[in-house]
Order: sequence, then C-alpha cells, then structure tokens
Amino acid sequence: MILFKNFKFYLLFAVLFTLIFIGCNETSTDSTDQKSAIRIAVFSDPHLYDPSLGTSGAAFEAYLAGDRKMIAESKAILEAAIDMVMNDNCTIILIPGDLTKDGEKHNHLLLAEKLKSLEQKRKRVFVIPGNHDILNPNSVSYLPTGEKKKIEHITPLEFAEIYKEFGFGEAKYRDNSTLTYIAELNQHFWLFAIDACIYENNQSQAHSTTGGLIKTSTLNFILEKLAEAKSKNIIPIGMIHHGIVEHFPGQSIVFADYLVKDFTNIANAFADAGLKIIFSGHHHAQDISKHETNGNFIFDCQVGSTVTYPCPVRFCSIDKDKSIASLETSRISKVTINTGNRTFQEYALYKLLDGFPELVKAQLMLLGASKDAANLLEPIVTTTFVAYYQGDEPEQMTQQIRDMIAQLKKYPDNNVQLFTSLLEGIWYDTTPDNNVEINLKTGTITKLK
Repeated sequence: MILFKNFKFYLLFAVLFTLIFIGCNETSTDSTDQKSAIRIAVFSDPHLYDPSLGTSGAAFEAYLAGDRKMIAESKAILEAAIDMVMNDNCTIILIPGDLTKDGEKHNHLLLAEKLKSLEQKRKRVFVIPGNHDILNPNSVSYLPTGEKKKIEHITPLEFAEIYKEFGFGEAKYRDNSTLTYIAELNQHFWLFAIDACIYENNQSQAHSTTGGLIKTSTLNFILEKLAEAKSKNIIPIGMIHHGIVEHFPGQSIVFADYLVKDFTNIANAFADAGLKIIFSGHHHAQDISKHETNGNFIFDCQVGSTVTYPCPVRFCSIDKDKSIASLETSRISKVTINTGNRTFQEYALYKLLDGFPELVKAQLMLLGASKDAANLLEPIVTTTFVAYYQGDEPEQMTQQIRDMIAQLKKYPDNNVQLFTSLLEGIWYDTTPDNNVEINLKTGTITKLK
C-alpha cells in the first residue's frame, strides 16, 4: 500500500529539515601566523535573540516546539564564539548571514555592539544578510502573558548603516541593486560578500522568503570585479548565505530554497571567473562540496550554525604561496549558561534531539504515513540529520546504520524507498568536510591528519 503520494514525499522531506532551520588593507600582521598570507575565522547563522525580549509564555514555547535552534541561549553562544575568535590569531572574521532570530532591529543593534569588541582588537569583521534579517514580518518579542508582540524590523538601507563598520563602510566596491560588496582584505585578497536574499516582498507574507537569487545585474557586477581581481593577481574569497553547490544528491529537488536559483550556472560562472572558494551558511551543517566546469573549480564551504549542534567555527589559513587553504573546525564549548550536569556540547545535542523524534513522527503521520511507517523512518531521519550537521558523515557510519538503510530500501513502499535513498546519499558524501587542505592550484582536497 502506498503511504503517501510523491508530492507529499517531497513536502515531507522539506518540512522535516525546515523544523531545524525555522538551516581595506590590513592595519597589522602581528597576529597573523607567519606561515600564512591570511587567516580567517567564519561562524554563521548566530540568530541572535536578546533574552530581554522574552523567553517565556505560550507563544515562545510554541515557537520552540517547532524549532530546534537554541534561541534563548543565542546571546551567550555568540559571546562564546567571539571569545574563540578573539583568542585566535585570525585577522578576518566572516559571518554569512542570519545574524538575528527574525530581523529585529533591537537584535541587529545588539550584534553590532558585540562585534565592536573584535574590531577594537584589530580584527576585521565582515557580514552579509541572511533570509531572516531584513523586512521580516516575524520580528516579535514574547510577553509573559503568553502573547507575542510585533517589534521594529529593519530595511536594507538600515542593515548597511548598522553594519557600516563591518564591511559596508569600508567596501572597495558596492553593488547598486543589492547589499553585495567587495572589500580589500590585504594586498593579496579581496572579499566578495554576496547578497542573494529575496526580501522585497517579505512584509506581504507570513514569513520571510527562504530561497535565494543572484540578480542578473549583481552577477554582472561580481563577474566584472572578479575579472579586475584576476588582472591584478588578487585572489578572491567569497561569502554568501545560500549555497551555490549541491551538498548531497537531490538537495536541489527537496531543498531548493537552500541553494541560489540557477545554482549550476552561477557556480560555472564563478569557477570560470577564478573564484575558487566561497563560504556559505543557511543549512546549519558543516559540509564542503566541489563543483567543476571547463577545467575550473569552486569549493562551497558551508558552515554550521552557532545555535545548532555542534555549534562550529571554521578557521581558514592560506599559505604564503597562496596555493594551499587549510580549513580547521572548532566547536564552541565554553558558554556561560546553565547546562545542568552536561558539557555545552552535550547540552547542544540534547537541545537538538529533545522532542525531535516525536516531531518527525508527527509530521510523517500528518502527511499520510502510517504510525508503523513513521516509527520505522524516524531513527534514520534523526541520525542522518545529526551526522549531516557535524560533517564527515562516512566517518560516523556504523553497521547498524547500514542495516537500517538496507532494511528501509526493501520496505514495500516506493516513497519510503526513495526517501531512504536520499538519506543514503548524505551518508556517502565523498568530500571531507572539517579539517582539510584545499589546493587552490589543482583543486584537490585532502583530509588533514
């Protein structure tokens, strides 16, 4: 018996993931590793929410019931991330979007204030907006009485003004139609900070637009400046919220909103223009994917969210010869919150999983699955999500997981089999995700020992 139609299957897969995600010149080289031309820290999707806006009541609990992000803890987690990069010898910090919970002006101003401490230590911070950050209709505070109250959001112009010290005010070039900009990191590197968010119609919708698009005029602007960088022997480094390369087979079918529209042609254009590495966020997972075209290549280095387990921070060092990019992953571990008897990493995993299996099963049954089928699918769905968020999924593969997949692929329902095959594609990711070396000349990627 078919448990749910194909279109319901695709909706189901998207809903399950959505549950998680509703994913100038240097002034000094003193703090840069002498073996490196540049050292960059990247953390993404901090979804900052000031607890003073309310963390109790029925409306807030309803929000948490359908969203596994650690929103109430986000301020303390942000402070811990700042401490991590403050104590590292990086000179550049990139934050590729979803800076706030839902675009609240109060939270944007709070984040800008927090980031000033990094600039005061002669570290330079660069940000772009994510799909949650601008003209968001869900900018609210939560009242103890159980209600939520709309509060002020921000416009694109206000975003650029609030973050003028974090990229926009020191941009070498600015796009005319979006918040895209190019900044000079040092004499060897330019940052291409790309705004692919669609926020113009947000106020007429129930929630902000999740998907992304690089406008034709913006693409032409980027390609023109990439050509200029190439003519000057400048190495471009990209930053964007949405992905430009699929991170597992079928992502463009079931999670199209986590990739820019026309992503293959975008990746082709960027690779051919000489952009070889770009940092993205949005899907709350640590994953690196490579795209090749015409003998050229680009690596999309996706960065997980600070408010979703395992709360990672990427560090990227490019050597003096500008030929090897070494990427290392660290996890936030020292956060000033009450975690009970758990470490912060244990607490973060607990917060992700608490209630999630029941949410998975409820959604499966809501879309037509029997109770037995939902119970059967839930363990592999949950296990796969956790592995994807951490990255290096093949290293987490066990015989038990292989057996679960094999059994589900034989289940007498085509949609369950297809669903399992998509999950299986995540497990057999051939590109290492965390501690790696990327050869910027040849395009090879190897796992660091």
